[in-house]
Formats: sequence, structure tokens, C-alpha cells
Amino acid sequence: MNRQRSQCLKTGLFTGIMMFLCLSVGSSARAESIQIIAHPDQSTVTLSSQNLWAIYGMKTRHWADGTLIKVFVLPTKHPLHRRFSINALKTYPYQLDRVWQRLTYSGTGRAPTVVPSEQAMIEAVTSTPGAIGYINSTTDKGACHVVKVQ
Repeated sequence: MNRQRSQCLKTGLFTGIMMFLCLSVGSSARAESIQIIAHPDQSTVTLSSQNLWAIYGMKTRHWADGTLIKVFVLPTKHPLHRRFSINALKTYPYQLDRVWQRLTYSGTGRAPTVVPSEQAMIEAVTSTPGAIGYINSTTDKGACHVVKVQ
């Protein structure tokens, strides 16, 4: 009987520690929010979450003023890309990859341009008319325009 009780205590302790770690990691990930950035000349100030999904799902191809949207993303394995996918788009990075692969392989669209870092994201968005991207809210956005998502 003592052996079963000991095993139950070990299992309970392990489960408790894992729950604590999961909650700690989750709260720190939420603490760092994400900013959606656009080219400095872009006049759009706010987007709905549906509009943001349509842009990153490559369904919406033009801004309201008619400018072609150029989408920039970080690599799939980048922690910020994962947070952006889950928190802003409410999907997983692998699901986004599937959408982009389907468009590319069917010949009906193109995947976003992948940049290696946040600094490269800022430079690409700043220098490309109609561009959109994302960065940590703590990162200096430079000349980029911040787009609010509602």
C-alpha cells in the first residue's frame, strides 16, 4: 500500500510542477505583446482581427487605398512568429504554412516574404510601399506606422 501511495504522490508532485511551469511560461509570453507595423505612408490605422487574418492568409491583397499589400513574416520556428500566429491570428504556425503552401503549389497565390530577424522586418517594411509585418512591442519600430488590431 505504501508503494502505491508513494507513486501517487510522485505523480501528483510532477503534475503540479508541470502546471506551474506551463502557467509561468504562458504569462510571460503574454506579457510581451506584439505590434503590427506597416509602411510609413500607409494610412490604415486599425484593422479587425478578421482583416488581419485575411491579409496573412493572403486573401486580401490590397489596402483600402488600392496599394498592393506586401506581407513579411519571420521564420516559422521563430518564437515571435509562433506568438504572432497564436495570439494575433488565432492559429498555429504550421496551419499558416499549409495555407501558404496550398496557394503556392496551386499557382493561385504567393507566400509571404520571410525575413530573418525583427531588425530585418523593420527595414523591409520601412522600405517597401504597402508592406505589413510584426515586431515585439518593446522593439523600436523606427519609421514604421503602428496598426492597431481590434
